[in-house]
Amino acid sequence: MPAGGADMSTFDAIIALPFGPFGIRARDGHVRELVFLPPGTPLHDPRNATAGAAAHALRAWIEAPDEPFPVPLAPCGTPFRRRVWAAIAAIPRGRTATYGELATSLGSAPRAVGQACGA
Repeated sequence: MPAGGADMSTFDAIIALPFGPFGIRARDGHVRELVFLPPGTPLHDPRNATAGAAAHALRAWIEAPDEPFPVPLAPCGTPFRRRVWAAIAAIPRGRTATYGELATSLGSAPRAVGQACGA
């Protein structure tokens, strides 16, 4: 498997974005996972309509980041990870938050938040 353990055959699309290859996993009309991939990862066209819509939406979002992402998301993760990811998504563009700040807002430990960020 490539760096990071990503199995490239499981991506429903691998597209080029300004910061490099980006993998999309989509099922049942929802985006399940978005992954930064190593430079040089081979690209492939979307294998389903949801992955195609997500690819289009990501390219549009690069140009207009204040616009909402129009494809439904269904991230894979534990309830705690999903709470962390929701807290991250609520950080306004241009702002930052430390693991400690996120942990305080979630009533958790910074290390647990950091691990969820890397999941």
